[in-house]
Amino acid sequence: MTNLPSSTYLKALIAAIDGDARIPVEIRNECHRLMQAIDANNAMWISDSIERIERLAKEAAVELPRRS
Repeated sequence: MTNLPSSTYLKALIAAIDGDARIPVEIRNECHRLMQAIDANNAMWISDSIERIERLAKEAAVELPRRS
């Protein structure tokens, strides 16, 4: 079973990406995929999207909320 972050973290992550116009479009697009995965309640898609968001953020030197 996939160990997903808390809903609090997911909300903070989405809000941070959505609320910052400086976030690169690639990260915004992946955030949209994350929201679709959450809506579909698909743990694997959620996990994959989070990993891609974190990788893209690291490459772009974008600071995201920390997982608690």
